[in-house]
Amino acid sequence: FTWESTYYNDTQGGRGQTDVFNNAETFGGPTTANANNGQTGWNSTNGEGLLFYPGTDSVFPANSYGLQGPLASLRMKHWRRGIQDVDYIAQAMAINPTATNAIIQGMVPKVLWENGVADINDPTWQRCEIGWSIVPDDWEAARVKLANIIDGGNAP
Repeated sequence: FTWESTYYNDTQGGRGQTDVFNNAETFGGPTTANANNGQTGWNSTNGEGLLFYPGTDSVFPANSYGLQGPLASLRMKHWRRGIQDVDYIAQAMAINPTATNAIIQGMVPKVLWENGVADINDPTWQRCEIGWSIVPDDWEAARVKLANIIDGGNAP
């Protein structure tokens, strides 16, 4: 869900302009430090509403990069990567569904609610182990396997 892409001015929270290169919190209420979860607060999210950062920041010129266009956020880069991965999977699936499914099952054995819900009144989170790798090289290796299916084994 993306509700905004350049929410530099927190009009809803009443905090006004945000120096996005020095303060990741762009939306929500006041925050407090939490030993388990870090900096948290009611309806507060780092980078919420930002898909692009200003290349040239005229409101906070001391922190401006002075570039002629927007800078992509990490969210935007992850979104792009997800779209690319879906394209790889679709192309590989058309060539070899069995091998493609094996790669997918190896990387994402369970999806969504994999460990159930501890509190039915607040099903938004549960502290538990995840079922997929957090090692970037594992994901790159899976992508290479998909590329090999697509190009007949000639990917690097």
